Amino acid sequence: MICESDAMVASTRYRALQFVPDLSEKLGAVDTFLPAPPTLRGPGRPDKARFFAEHALAYARRTRELSRAVTSYQSLFVQRGVYPLGPDLVTRPIVSFDGPVVLDIDDAVFVPRPAMANKGRVANWLYGSHQATALLARADHVVAGSDELAELVAAERPGAHVIVLPTIPDPHRYPVATHAERSPVRVAWIGNAGNQTYLDAIADVLRRLTDDGTITFEVVSSSPWKGPGSFRRWTLAEEASAFADYDLTIMPLPDTPYTRAKAGFKLLQSLAAGVGVIASPVGVNASLLERSGAGIAATTPGEWEDALRRAAGDVSLRRRFGAQGRAFALETCDIARHAARIAELLER
Repeated sequence: MICESDAMVASTRYRALQFVPDLSEKLGAVDTFLPAPPTLRGPGRPDKARFFAEHALAYARRTRELSRAVTSYQSLFVQRGVYPLGPDLVTRPIVSFDGPVVLDIDDAVFVPRPAMANKGRVANWLYGSHQATALLARADHVVAGSDELAELVAAERPGAHVIVLPTIPDPHRYPVATHAERSPVRVAWIGNAGNQTYLDAIADVLRRLTDDGTITFEVVSSSPWKGPGSFRRWTLAEEASAFADYDLTIMPLPDTPYTRAKAGFKLLQSLAAGVGVIASPVGVNASLLERSGAGIAATTPGEWEDALRRAAGDVSLRRRFGAQGRAFALETCDIARHAARIAELLER
């Protein structure tokens, strides 16, 4: 099992490592190859130079490690990629591997990301899709996080064997929120700092609702957002428990090929904790909201404001969202079933 990132990254934990016990029971020994924790980048030029120098050394070590290791195995499971940045040289041990290769992806890593649209050529070379493109061309089987992502894979590589397995949490790890009558209600956005730009489109809405006392708003992430609200630093220890501290969570997304292919994991985490969601009906979010009945879809700023005001003013609605979301998560988030599907691919 080869992962692009270390265990602090959600896709590594939830699309790879949580399946290791079940896969070991079905297949025998399952070894994991994770890169070292990432180097932190400072603000100055010396820190920038050190950051890229350390990454260059780590990239070389990763290439050498995999070249030596993969020949000892009968099949490979690659989660997302091999190393978080750099060209496709590091993928060559996987590309030349002569057994089954299963590539697991929860984002459209082979298409340009919205965050890279205004970056220069060097940045796009470092963080571009070279590795993903090489791995996609080599994979015998692709596990996609959503139907929309599976369609993008099929368009990029016609004839590829693709199955869809959403990114799922273990609902039993999540404390369940208690929804009380209160004003203001507690609303949160929980996610990676790189995705905070998705909040910008509704910043004015959030400012109005916090200013008039309808909601309190908190960003749970690795760094603060520039918009309204307070900041809570995300920690691995509180990953599951944090959701139950809120009355609602939000998940705004722009409608792009990249975001349409996302797996809706944060939405499922909220449902596992019995917390309703206001979300953009983009990609799998629309399906999850419809199937669970645990939230409201909103597109325009006006719809976002109406949805938040409606949910904030109706505790019975929030309780219904929470109960239906929790029941949906318990029914659909089956780790053993996912692991069995992956094992079947690795055995082919």
